[in-house]
Formats: sequence, C-alpha cells, structure tokens
Amino acid sequence: TPTAYDRFVWLTTLAAQLQRKQCRLDEDMGIFTAAESCLLKSLPVSPENAGTGPGCELTDEELALFLAVERHAALGETVTAVRKMASRRERYSEHVPFLIRHVELLAADRQHEAALAVAKCAMTLDADNPVLARLLASLLIQSGQREEAITVLQALQESFPRYQPAGVLLADVLMKEGRFREAAVALSAVIEDPEKHKGLLPRYTWSLFQSGDFEAARQAAHTALAHFPENPFSFVHLARIHLEMDEAEKALEWIGRAIERSPDKPELVQLRDRILGRIRQA
Repeated sequence: TPTAYDRFVWLTTLAAQLQRKQCRLDEDMGIFTAAESCLLKSLPVSPENAGTGPGCELTDEELALFLAVERHAALGETVTAVRKMASRRERYSEHVPFLIRHVELLAADRQHEAALAVAKCAMTLDADNPVLARLLASLLIQSGQREEAITVLQALQESFPRYQPAGVLLADVLMKEGRFREAAVALSAVIEDPEKHKGLLPRYTWSLFQSGDFEAARQAAHTALAHFPENPFSFVHLARIHLEMDEAEKALEWIGRAIERSPDKPELVQLRDRILGRIRQA
C-alpha cells in the first residue's frame, strides 16, 4: 500500500513532467487528457498499482488540485497556489515533502512568518533533512534572524560538509556579518574540485582578502584565474590584493587587464587611479 510519501512524490513528479511537457489539465472537468494519461503510466507509482485501501484516495480531484497548484505557481499566481495547497494541509500535516513545498509557496507569496512557522513544524518531523534545514535558514535570514540562521547552517554543514547550497548560504550570511574568515572556511568545505566549483572561487578569494589573509587570497585568485579565466573578478581581486601587499606595480598590471576586459566600468578606472597614486607616493 503506498504511503503518503508515495502519493505526494507521484503527484509532484506528475506535475513536474506535465509542466515540462506543457500539458494542460482541464481543472473544471477533473479528467486527464490522452497525453497526461500516457505520462501517468510512465511514473513509478500509477493509479493502476496504487491500491484502493483506506488512505489511498488517488482521485482525479486530488490530482487536479496538485497539478493546479503547480500551474498557478508557474504563472506567478502564488495567492491561488497557496490557497489550494492549504486545503490539503490537514491531510499532509506530518508529511515533510508536502510541508517543504508549502513553505516554498508561502515564501514565494512573501508570507515569511507563515512559511517560517511551517518550516519549524516540518523540522520537528525530520530534523536531519538538509533541504529543509537550508530552507529554514533562508527564512530566518529573511526575517532578520541571522544568528539563528548561522546556527542552523553550521550544524547542517557539520552533518553534510559537501552540501554546497548550505555552505554557500552560510558563507553569504557570515560575510554580511563581517565574519570573513569563517566564511572562507565554509566555502573551502564545499570547494571539493576547483574545476567543478569554479564559480565559487572568486567568492572564496574575496572572503580571504577581506579576512586579511592576502597571501592565501592571492593563491586563491590565481586558482580561480586558472579554472575560470573569463571571470573578470579574479583580475580585480589580484589588483586589490597586490595593492594591499604594497606591490603597486603588480597591482597596476592586473587592473590594466581588468580594464581591457571591462572598459566601461568606472570603478575599475577609480581603482587604477588609486594604484597610480600609490606609485607616485612611493
């Protein structure tokens, strides 16, 4: 007999497939088109083998409702999506995947307090769920509770050190708090492969630079440049790093390369002027 988890995974998988296939459900009729029926049969759990016992009401009405939720959400009609989702809240009150989706929709509708309440409720059911924990932390940040979010994210990274979304979010909030050394540590934990995670290297460089570890920042910037040469930030970072290390001539070389790639950015010209001023003072 399928569990509530099986039902919800089936419903949400169907919704995702229908959205990708751009199928349309006639909500008023509460029936499926031929294309939708074909998709139903391809899913791991379908009405034919779902069972008919108590608690297994895989009805067209319920399927239509969940599909409608996803369609309204895709169209930006979050008020309607939230209202329809809330109509099944009692039935799925102890079902974490449902609660996570409910939280996402509430957050999309800017009902942050309600989303936070549902997320905390879900955490009591599945405290070791990394996706849920990151979602809770994000809501805490939006509500101004950064320290609480940091606590949640640090515990999450300790349990799942390679879970990149948590490490990146933790680093972001730590940098906003001026805790750049800790941010660098959080990022280093998720940069397992510089080539695979090259998009994080400039951010890692910046956190090291802001922490005052200029030599480590220089090395990180060169690593970023090797794996992500098209990113202009590495050139700017190296210019700033060498300027702080009293190597103005090298800084001038790097800022020149940055300006070559982005000549329309006045902040780069301003940095070059600062570097030239330092050279003239020497």
